[in-house]
Amino acid sequence: MKSYRKSTKNKCEAVSLRDGFFVKKGRDVAFMNDNRKTKIPVKDTFFRAMLREPHRAIEVCNALENTNYTINDKVVLHDLEKSLTRRFNDSTLVVADELLIFSEHQSSVNSNMPLRLLRHATDALYTWYVDGKKVYGRSMIKIPTPKFYVLYNGKEKLTQEVLKLSDAFKIKAEEFSLELAVKVIDINYTRGNEILEKSPTIKGYAYLVELIDRYKNKGYSADVALKMAVDCCIEEGILVDFLVNNYKEAADMLGYEYDIEDEFQARYEDGVEDGREEGREEGREEGREEGVLLGMEIAALGMIEKGLSPSLIADIFKMPLEWVEKLSQTSTK
Repeated sequence: MKSYRKSTKNKCEAVSLRDGFFVKKGRDVAFMNDNRKTKIPVKDTFFRAMLREPHRAIEVCNALENTNYTINDKVVLHDLEKSLTRRFNDSTLVVADELLIFSEHQSSVNSNMPLRLLRHATDALYTWYVDGKKVYGRSMIKIPTPKFYVLYNGKEKLTQEVLKLSDAFKIKAEEFSLELAVKVIDINYTRGNEILEKSPTIKGYAYLVELIDRYKNKGYSADVALKMAVDCCIEEGILVDFLVNNYKEAADMLGYEYDIEDEFQARYEDGVEDGREEGREEGREEGREEGVLLGMEIAALGMIEKGLSPSLIADIFKMPLEWVEKLSQTSTK
């Protein structure tokens, strides 16, 4: 696949990688400390913040749907944390009459994603497009056409590209039944999915994430790695308008996302190991399962302390909202 390459004047020093990633050596990361204001909400994820720019939203929609929308078409990015059930980490993008609901930055494929997105879809529709009282009337209520995507950037090779709600049915139904299909797209930069060539926004995002991971693997801390990657992308002309105009906010959003990911992994592994040790000491096989649950609880409590919303934590751990609320009550005692 075509790689991003540096110019001779570029200060990003190339490393010997076939896809042309760059590492800075011998200088500090440059910061752009200015007082420019941003319209990006504090709790936005990086990818969703990019979709607040209409031309990027149109571009991503066209790449996913093979459509030909233009900047003249109406585009709206709904905030699901403002919806009826206050979902946080998923995006709802409406272009013309297509309702695209998807989750970004998924590092593992969750077989329950169709069930989760079913809730998100009904939530979005009833929040913005359906008057609950009118559903009892005789006239048909027209709604945007829902489409579902997961943008996957995990390290393991993707083995399933379509997830279906019907796969979870206890009794298989041939007809007169509900179905929801989710398209899973591998956006890892090194795997060369065709979507990367269709969408500079998705490709740039994939490249930025890959740079961050490369720098982290070289021993840089998450904060330094992401700031180096952002700075390097600006020099390479990748997502440059967004990154330059929102430099500090972009670094903050990425840092927040990686902090949560790293903290969850560390706390989870600690809890699992504690549970396994307890199981070995007491000779109980269920110690392993208790260790997994303990790891989740420790990580969730850390997120509660950081002020994350219960609905977001429930989404992260794929647990009922009541589980998080019970933990929250425990932490305040």
